[in-house]
Amino acid sequence: MKHKNSIFTVDFDIKWVFTNPHWTVNVIKIAPGDFETSYVIWDRRIISLDTEDIKSNYKDYFGLKDYYQFPIAHEFGYTVGNVPIIGHSDEYHDDNRINGGFKLDYPV
Repeated sequence: MKHKNSIFTVDFDIKWVFTNPHWTVNVIKIAPGDFETSYVIWDRRIISLDTEDIKSNYKDYFGLKDYYQFPIAHEFGYTVGNVPIIGHSDEYHDDNRINGGFKLDYPV
């Protein structure tokens, strides 16, 4: 909660490994402007992305909230804050106690 309004820069240090990976990341090359559903399977440590995920996207949340989102950052958000003992939780739900402390989307 101390940093709920802070903005952090996240750099990815990606290392190609042949054994004992922390995560398996699958990236699909798609045509500019196309769409593929990106997702994270947290329990299996799998991240699925596409080449359009580095572009900012406009989102309209049921007419209640308008914002832009970087899908790659949004999916990364699903990889942090989960504890295997407790199980997977969604950091983006409004009732999550850390919601607001980890903003990867920004309002219009």
